[in-house]
Amino acid sequence: MKKGFTLVELSIVLVIIGLLIGGSMQMMSMLSKRAKITETKQQLSALQEAIKGFVQVNGALPTQAEFDTLTGNTRDSWNATINYFHDAALETSGSICTTNTTDLSINGDFIASDTAFILVSAGENYNLQTRQIAGTPDTVALYNPSRQIDGQIVPTNRPTDSFDDLSVQMSLVELKTQINCQPFSIINPSLHDWNVGTAYSVQIIPQGGTGYTYSLTVKPAGMTINTVGVISWPTPIAGSYNVTVRVTSGTASITRTYVLVIN
Repeated sequence: MKKGFTLVELSIVLVIIGLLIGGSMQMMSMLSKRAKITETKQQLSALQEAIKGFVQVNGALPTQAEFDTLTGNTRDSWNATINYFHDAALETSGSICTTNTTDLSINGDFIASDTAFILVSAGENYNLQTRQIAGTPDTVALYNPSRQIDGQIVPTNRPTDSFDDLSVQMSLVELKTQINCQPFSIINPSLHDWNVGTAYSVQIIPQGGTGYTYSLTVKPAGMTINTVGVISWPTPIAGSYNVTVRVTSGTASITRTYVLVIN
């Protein structure tokens, strides 16, 4: 005669199955959360690398609009927008290599000055607790995970959420190192002597910036310099002349004075 389960035995089996299912669900939830955190960290790193690539080409940080289209994806794994805090003065072409301080710093549980940019995901709770505080310089408050904090001036619907924002940041010094900034200078040691009767021409070569503009602040009549730095004098006249060249990159400019001899 076959013996079936008693109600007590059946109840124990159901409880065990329930515990196993509950444990599995909790484990699945933990693994899913961990995967999303890892994915978001990877997305933040990818955007950081994209910004570095942009800086190498332009010598400046992308604007907000340029950042939004930088990689085609500026959202985290919870499909929330990744926030881009940066010093807007560094958007000018050539400004990275010609700037020594920034208008952005970090406080909270982390202290840093002369920060170029910070990328922040609001994390699992969708509650962006990191905020930019206007001042001189502006500051961005960053905290350790699980800290009870809401950094917003007007708290959100969940002001007691634990801090879970994810972020990456780069200092101005790090960016300068990444793009191998050279001292902003004019390489030409002198202007070569010339003879009358032949048009004079020489290329001015700067280094340590991008997006150069050129001008002559002191020059003989008839001498010009074009947009790519070529000095021209179609009909040079015999004599010795001071020539002062000004080169501008972003907000920085340098001048250099030469003596040009026409024989």
